[in-house]
Amino acid sequence: ACSGFIYGVTTTRGFLPPGGVGLLVNGDTYSKLIRADDRATRTVFGDGAAATIISTESGPGTVDIIDVIFGTAGSGAGRFIVRGGGARAGRGDEACNIEMDGLGMLQFVLEKVPAAIDAILTRNDLARADVDLWVFHQASNVAVDSLRSALGLADANVLLDMADIGNLVSASIPVCIERARVSSRLEPGMRLIIAGFGVGLSWGAMLAGSRCTLVSQVVRHAFSFQKFLSISTKFANMLNLVSKNHLRR
Repeated sequence: ACSGFIYGVTTTRGFLPPGGVGLLVNGDTYSKLIRADDRATRTVFGDGAAATIISTESGPGTVDIIDVIFGTAGSGAGRFIVRGGGARAGRGDEACNIEMDGLGMLQFVLEKVPAAIDAILTRNDLARADVDLWVFHQASNVAVDSLRSALGLADANVLLDMADIGNLVSASIPVCIERARVSSRLEPGMRLIIAGFGVGLSWGAMLAGSRCTLVSQVVRHAFSFQKFLSISTKFANMLNLVSKNHLRR
């Protein structure tokens, strides 16, 4: 889900021995959960995937995780839910569609995310002004801009990159990071805050920089908007590329 990348990176790292390398694959196809007449969600979500190499050793071009913080609020699960998810209902059943309380979700984000970010900065003796680049889950323009405003951040320091791909759910953060790297918005030596939030309800925030040993480098992403074509082929090619890159090292 929307905070899945942060949870996934931390969980993967927890299983790695010293010198170990893991592969985290995030992928969501929310288009299959959206009613054709649901304008509230159909214009927001895209389908996408990302593959990320997680390593215990740092190196050139990596994003190094310094600290992580998590939170959940199960009492608010009804604000964003698929009530017939999993095996609860068959495909085509109304219960298999997304139900989202947009205003309720925005209130949740503004209540929990800034507080989590301030907590992780405080315990690392940092202030908001010490962060060079802010990478939020690309939920929507409204959500990202509301967080920017609530935290008093400059537009230039906040990544907003979803115009042609939409909200890619758990893949949104790694895809955003990779596109920032390619466009040179992410540069060596930058200190980052990375924050995800959504289904659960859940949230997580990372403090990242170039002074620690956990690597989370997006090496490849694949996405399309509202239509994820040949997903098996895309994943096979993606994993093959990751394998070849790692072997060359």
